[in-house]
Amino acid sequence: MIRRLFLGIFATLALSPSLASGQVCSGFASFGQRPFQVFGAAGFNDNAKTFTGGFAFGGSGAFGQLGIGTTSFDEVDGSSFNFNGGAGYQVPLGQKGIVYLCPTASVAFASGPNDIDVFGDGSLVLDLNETDLAFGLALGVIASRSGQTQIIPAGSLSFVHATLKAKDQVSGASDSQSESFGMLALGLGFVFNQMFTLHPGVAIPFGVDGASTTFGLSFSANFGQRSQ
Repeated sequence: MIRRLFLGIFATLALSPSLASGQVCSGFASFGQRPFQVFGAAGFNDNAKTFTGGFAFGGSGAFGQLGIGTTSFDEVDGSSFNFNGGAGYQVPLGQKGIVYLCPTASVAFASGPNDIDVFGDGSLVLDLNETDLAFGLALGVIASRSGQTQIIPAGSLSFVHATLKAKDQVSGASDSQSESFGMLALGLGFVFNQMFTLHPGVAIPFGVDGASTTFGLSFSANFGQRSQ
């Protein structure tokens, strides 16, 4: 059961930062003109579902974001409180301003679910916490411009290290498990007026047994003006 919970948590948490990494390389409106962004995102897989909201900021190159959210799990009657942060730097490839590459890094923390009665008899009651670290590369291409609308397919490849800690309320004993794995994320951004982005995506973990594909949808709105 602990193993199944672990898989449900990390596959969803690892997706959260990539859902709303606000630059063209990830399929979102650029911070080049409007340096601030608010976003909301949801992700679903066979084990869990998560909802995240947050704030992002940046310029034509560097960007960062902070998000909070919650994840509920199919295996238990409980949920976690999540916090994540990410940063990256966007580099244009070529002179046409169509293809963009970003190295990225992110961290995600989850507190809970708690009070998990593993055997149903009160002999083992667990509280869970998790930390995920991810490093990767994202690539986005402005495939279509029509009026004020852009269509941006994007993909990223990341290395993720996840650590799950479990503490038994009964004995006070604690234990941890760690996994390192890869994450392939694919998405398609629809950007309107260089401000609003609708972005469906999918994240596919690999290199670890039992993890499931996560499907996500996010919406973001950029605002503000760059200082001259």
